[in-house]
Amino acid sequence: MVKRCKSQCKPTGKNHCANTCSRLNCKYFAVPGKRTCTYCAKGLAVTDGLAYTRKCNRFKQRADALVEKLAVSDDVFSDLVEGHTNYEIITFLAKLAAMERALPENGPAKVYFTAKQVEPLMQGYQECSVFNLVHQKEVSILLHDKILGRVLDHWNLGRDSFPSTIRCYWGFYGDYTTPIGLYENRDKAIWSEDGKHLGVMKALLYCARARDKLCMLRAMNASATLQKFKKL
Repeated sequence: MVKRCKSQCKPTGKNHCANTCSRLNCKYFAVPGKRTCTYCAKGLAVTDGLAYTRKCNRFKQRADALVEKLAVSDDVFSDLVEGHTNYEIITFLAKLAAMERALPENGPAKVYFTAKQVEPLMQGYQECSVFNLVHQKEVSILLHDKILGRVLDHWNLGRDSFPSTIRCYWGFYGDYTTPIGLYENRDKAIWSEDGKHLGVMKALLYCARARDKLCMLRAMNASATLQKFKKL
């Protein structure tokens, strides 16, 4: 991705500042010796704001729809919390573990959740125990974080309805909750497989682990699932 620096110069009269891209409505610096910025020079600049907004909306809708398809249904989730109006975490995880023991060995070892599903369970969340979700021992992960590790749409964990600690450590400070924010950072928030920004792959690999072990079949399934997000 080509980075552009936003200009602090403001238009004066009919002529724009010499350091600013000459394209109408573009507020970025021009390339030295050129009249336009790198994006405008390559024809990558947004020329139709409404069309771009719609494109971003469609992308987020497809991403959220794929997450809902992969995650357990709301009915199944309701069964997990049934009878526990105060959302007892230990009881919930015990029922969850019983369900996951019956999962096939060529798929995920843990079920997936959506951010919306787990939101009621996060009341009282205080501290994040996760420093390396994919590799750290299960025993070192606190109960709430075991649930958050199963959330695929981690960008929605940045919504204001979640505790600030979750928004900070799990939800990218809320930067990707908007369609435009998610689309423009999709390479980092969703697709990335590198060590710094795992995106969705972080949850996929965590859910592929069974008793701190990651077998080849489950790892292959995680990679195949990531490809579905890359096709959005």
